[in-house]
Amino acid sequence: MARGQEKSVNIIIDAYVVAGRGRASIIRAADVKSISEKHNISLINGSLNLISKAPTWLNSKKSFYNNELSYYWHADLNGMPVVINKWYGCPAHIFEIFATKHLRTELDLVDNEKVILTIPRVFLDIDTHAMWKERLKWKLAWSKREEHYYKDGVYQLIPRCLEKLWAFLNILKLRKT
Repeated sequence: MARGQEKSVNIIIDAYVVAGRGRASIIRAADVKSISEKHNISLINGSLNLISKAPTWLNSKKSFYNNELSYYWHADLNGMPVVINKWYGCPAHIFEIFATKHLRTELDLVDNEKVILTIPRVFLDIDTHAMWKERLKWKLAWSKREEHYYKDGVYQLIPRCLEKLWAFLNILKLRKT
């Protein structure tokens, strides 16, 4: 959950560690290699998966690296420098974390353990974060079900269906005017 004062330089997110599906080491391997080479960061292949109870939208234009489908920002996890990855369609409460060391070992982390993710406030997508429609869509899809993203592959379709429903309702609204 984000906390702190509006003028703070960073946003603090309370999150917890979850087991992933083992896809990142394969899907993100080329990105990890490219980031390591271009930005002189020796990221290890494989990620730590985090879930927050509150949504946080990051501005893709503020990412330091992207491949048009995945975006990467610098952050800290429990005081250790890390890289956040989010991809097109990634729920606002999900964070995939890469680092130069194996985080579960280095920080002695286990599933469901609480961690603190610190993100520079300038990375926040203020426009989306403030939009009541985005917050409502997130609440309808994910509130009290945040962990379903990693536990239930079919559940991932619900936010996409809500997006299409929202777009359809907007079309109907336009036709009335």
